[in-house]
Amino acid sequence: MSALTDELIQAIHQTDEWDRIWAQDPAIQEARAKLESVMEPIESKELRDSLLDAVSALTTACEYAATRYGARVTLALLSAANKQP
Repeated sequence: MSALTDELIQAIHQTDEWDRIWAQDPAIQEARAKLESVMEPIESKELRDSLLDAVSALTTACEYAATRYGARVTLALLSAANKQP
């Protein structure tokens, strides 16, 4: 991923709207609760921290990929709309 793409994605993810979605989206809240219930019985703080780091890295990678995909779809739709008579 280019530095510019990385900067753009970070800018998108650092908005109030993104924070609202992250805090209020029902699917995200359900997944967060499930993760917390799975992690709770793990006694080793080191293992819990390592697992949460891995989940966070996966989540970030998925968010970036979804954002890039959304941008490509948007560009394709705009291009198609501009070709309409």
